[in-house]
Amino acid sequence: MYTVLDDDEDFKIKLLKKRLKVNEELGDEEDAVYCKANLLAFEGKYDEAMSLLENLTNPSREDIKLNIMGYIYYRKGDTQKALECAERAFELNPSFEYYHNKNLYSRALD
Repeated sequence: MYTVLDDDEDFKIKLLKKRLKVNEELGDEEDAVYCKANLLAFEGKYDEAMSLLENLTNPSREDIKLNIMGYIYYRKGDTQKALECAERAFELNPSFEYYHNKNLYSRALD
């Protein structure tokens, strides 16, 4: 659910806000960071979002971190770095979400 690029960002923002609330209630700090970073990225606060992710030490889900970072790089216009993040995320977890983003970034470089 983390930053697949498509047209339904409003739905994703609502879902992320709900997920953030649940994570905070459950004390799942790592997933809360992913939610916060994702929300900040959707708001265009890329540096703030990246800072949250970079300060996350020993993440158990490096693929999620890389996927969000790829989205941020893409939105900032650094498609090469976005592609590198998406490829690494896909190597760690070959899911459709990461495959979709990897292909999108790759096509943008053509």
